[in-house]
Amino acid sequence: MARRFHNERVNFEAQNDLPAFDDALGYLNQAKGLAQFIQTCPTPMTLAIQGGWGSGKSTISDTWTI
Repeated sequence: MARRFHNERVNFEAQNDLPAFDDALGYLNQAKGLAQFIQTCPTPMTLAIQGGWGSGKSTISDTWTI
């Protein structure tokens, strides 16, 4: 949720940094597939999820139940 702040010197918009509770970005199927891969892949395994701010990294990882 964006909040707007105004005063005489500063005008900016702040975004929260919390994971989403809904699948607004449409990543649920990919998250489920990735979770299944993680559960069945040979170990050791290193996995990196990369993306810009707000691209859904935390939201995807919060959907995993392992």
